[in-house]
Order: sequence, then C-alpha cells, then structure tokens
Amino acid sequence: MTPEAFKETKSFDCNVDTIKDIREWISTLLTNRGVPAPAVDDLLLAASEAITNAILHGYAPANRGRVDVHIERSADSVALTVRDYGEGFRADSYSAPDLSVPQENGYGVYLMHALMDSVDVQNADRGTEVRMVRSLRRIDGR
Repeated sequence: MTPEAFKETKSFDCNVDTIKDIREWISTLLTNRGVPAPAVDDLLLAASEAITNAILHGYAPANRGRVDVHIERSADSVALTVRDYGEGFRADSYSAPDLSVPQENGYGVYLMHALMDSVDVQNADRGTEVRMVRSLRRIDGR
C-alpha cells in the first residue's frame, strides 16, 4: 500500500519558547502519516536548526518573529520548508565548519546538509526560505 501524499502548512510565533511546539506539530503530523521514525528524527533535527537560525539570525536582536512551516509528503520523500520574515541569510557566504576545531555553534546548516538529501536556501523579499528534502527510501537514517 502506498502512503498517502499530503501537504500541510502552519504558522508559528518563532522564539525559543515555541521551538518545542513546532517540533511537536511536525513530529505528530509525520508520525501519524506513517513516516518512518529515522526520517522523522532527521527532519526534526534539520527543522530545529532552520528555526533556531531564524530566531538567532533572522530576528536578532529581539529573537522573535513568525515562521511558516510547510510539509509535503510524496510516496518516496518528505519536503519540509521553513520560511521566516527576518533579516535574511546569505547562502553564498556560508562555509562548512572545520570539524577538527571544536566550537559552540555554527553547525546548523552543516547538519541540515548532512541529514537531508537536498537543502535549498533562498532569500525572499523579506526573510529566508529553507527547503529540505528527505528521501524515505533510505529508512536507516543515513
């Protein structure tokens, strides 16, 4: 039986107090729609990183704003889009961290790329849109 395709979008207040609520919505939606647990885990971590980046970079110094989360499932993948309306992120200025030199932060985009099959970061008129796709064909979480 082929899993049911679906599309869902929800807007959230975006701040450190709501990350848990956003993760819970994503987890419940994906789990209830039959997405395998390893893929749910990867999507949750990648979404958390994108949302944290919106809070810390897009909405600094207040660290609050709005984020839209869009999830689209097909038979063999889940696409998750996080859209903020903050200052924006210059994807062309990103460089992966040097993993041989420990640091406290700076791993978010790196983790998104490591966990997802594709990551596309676009600047919008105002803010940033991060679209991440995770294949469901690789259920081992790697």
